[in-house]
Amino acid sequence: MLPFEDSRRLTGGNLYFASPGAVLEVIGVEVDDGLIADWRARVERATTLLHWKRHDSVARRHAGGVSLAMAAPIDQLWLATEINEWALCAALYERDPVRWHSLEGLLIAQAVEAAESTAAGDPPVLEKSAALARFARLSALESRPPLRALLEAAAARGLPHVIDDTDLTLGAGTGAKTFSLQALPSVGAVAWQALHDIPTVIVTGSNGKTTTVRLLAACARAQGWHAAYNCTDGVFLDADVLACGDYSGPAGARMVLREPRAQAAILETARGGILRRGIAMSRAHAAIVTNVSPDHFGEYGIHDLTGLADVKMSVAGAVGPDGLLVLNADDPLLRQQATQLQQRFGRVPPLGWFSAAADGDGLKKIAAAGASTCGPHRGRLRLTHKEQQFDLGAVADLPLSMGGVAAYNIGNLAAAALGAIALRIEPATIAAVLARFGTNVSDNPGRL
Repeated sequence: MLPFEDSRRLTGGNLYFASPGAVLEVIGVEVDDGLIADWRARVERATTLLHWKRHDSVARRHAGGVSLAMAAPIDQLWLATEINEWALCAALYERDPVRWHSLEGLLIAQAVEAAESTAAGDPPVLEKSAALARFARLSALESRPPLRALLEAAAARGLPHVIDDTDLTLGAGTGAKTFSLQALPSVGAVAWQALHDIPTVIVTGSNGKTTTVRLLAACARAQGWHAAYNCTDGVFLDADVLACGDYSGPAGARMVLREPRAQAAILETARGGILRRGIAMSRAHAAIVTNVSPDHFGEYGIHDLTGLADVKMSVAGAVGPDGLLVLNADDPLLRQQATQLQQRFGRVPPLGWFSAAADGDGLKKIAAAGASTCGPHRGRLRLTHKEQQFDLGAVADLPLSMGGVAAYNIGNLAAAALGAIALRIEPATIAAVLARFGTNVSDNPGRL
C-alpha cells in the first residue's frame, strides 16, 4: 500500500502557511530526520526547477504519523500534490528499493482510479530526471498566468479575493465581481473602480462561535449594513435564509462573500474546513478565537489541545496590519500562541483580548500596554480600544449573561464587542445591541 492516506490541496491560509499549498498525511512509515531531509530536498529541487517564488516545506510530527506540507502557487495545487507524493515515495525507494519496489505502480494505479486527466498520457514516475520533466509538462498544463496577474493586481489595490475550482471573485459583497476560471479577463479589462471590500470578521474556536457570529451580525445590522453570515445552522442575509445546514466551512464563507447584497460579512470558520482546504477568504478586518477545548481529536493529525490551538490560530494569517486579532485572555493556550505569532507568520497583527473574569488584573495590564480589551469591571462591561474606554452596560442587565452568571456568554459578548469595534461599528451601537440581544428567541435559536 502507499505510505500515505491523504494527499490534498490547501486553497487558502492553513495550519502550515498563510498561503496555498499541499499536504500529505504519512502513515505506516518510520519517518526519521534523514527521510524528512530527503523529502525536503526533492521538494526544493522540483519547485526551484519550476521557478516558484516560495519553496517552504513543513514536516509536522504527531501521534498518528507525520504531515508533510509544501507551499505552492494557487494555480499549481494539483501539481503540488504530485510533487509531494513523488518526493516522499522517491526518497523511500532510494532508501530501500526492495521494500518499496511497487511504489511507482501504486502511484499510477491511484492516478488512474482518481480519473486525473493527465494519468493516461503522462503517468507518475519515480526516476528523478523523468519526474522533473513530467512536472514541467504538468505545470504548463495547469498554469493560469491571467489568474496570477489578477490576484497580484487585486492585492496591490487592497482587494480581497475568493477562489474555488470554477470561479474567482474579486472584492466582496456589494463590491464583488465573479469570473469563470475558464474565461478570465485581462487586468486592464477589469472595472476596478466598481470593486471594493466590505467589513469582514472571521470567528473560530471550540465553543461560542455561532453566538458570537450572531451578535456581530446584529451589530452590523444596527450599524445600517446588510449583514451576511454563515454558521453551523446555515447561510443568512439579515433575516433571510440563503441555505440550511452546517455551512461553517469554506463553502459557506464563499457564499457570504459572493452575496451581492452583503455590506458586511461574518464568517464562522470551523477547524475541519481549515484542515481540509484552508481558509476561504484571503483577508479579514478582524478574526476572533473564542477558546480551545478537546474536540474532534484524531482527524488530520490533530491529537491534542496544542495542535488544535495551532489550527484555530491559522486565522491570524488573514488579519492585516490595520485589523484586529481577538483572543481569549482566560485561555492559557491562546496566551501562549500569541507569543509565537512572529515566528509563525513573520509578523504580529494588532491584538485584542477579552475575558469573562470579573475585574481581572490581566486585562488591566494588557490595556496599559496598548492592546484592545473587553471584559467585566466593577459590574460593567468595559471596552478599551485605541486608548479610549467605553462602558457597554451593566453585565447583569445584558440578556445573554443570564443575570451575570453565564460566564461563557459574557465571554461571547466581550469577544463580539471587540470584533465589532474592529469593524468600526459605533460603541453606542454595540452597547444597544448587547442590551437587547437575547430577549427574543429568534436572536440566538438553538443556543441558551
